[in-house]
Parts: sequence; structure tokens; C-alpha cells
Amino acid sequence: MFVVKNNRRVNAKRMLGLISLGIKEGYTINLIAGGSDEDKALETLIDFLEKLLND
Repeated sequence: MFVVKNNRRVNAKRMLGLISLGIKEGYTINLIAGGSDEDKALETLIDFLEKLLND
């Protein structure tokens, strides 16, 4: 899974990569997932990012 912001793509499993994107509320990002469990993985990532932004 990957998170993309301004053409910069980072592995969603790497906390430092996610933090380095500087994602803030209102920013547009793209989430990329593949595989048989991609729906569950995206749901989990969205929940995590929402909690991260609310702290």
C-alpha cells in the first residue's frame, strides 16, 4: 500500500514516510492498494490517518 501526495509516493507501512509527507486536514492524497484484502487494508489506513490528523 502506498500514500501519494504531490506526486511523492511512500509506503503506507512506514510511519516515518507517512509523517514526512506532512499530511494535514484538507490536503488531497491518494491511497493505492492491491491484493485480495485491499478493501480491509484501505479501511484500516483511512481510520489510522483520520486518528493521526485528529491528534
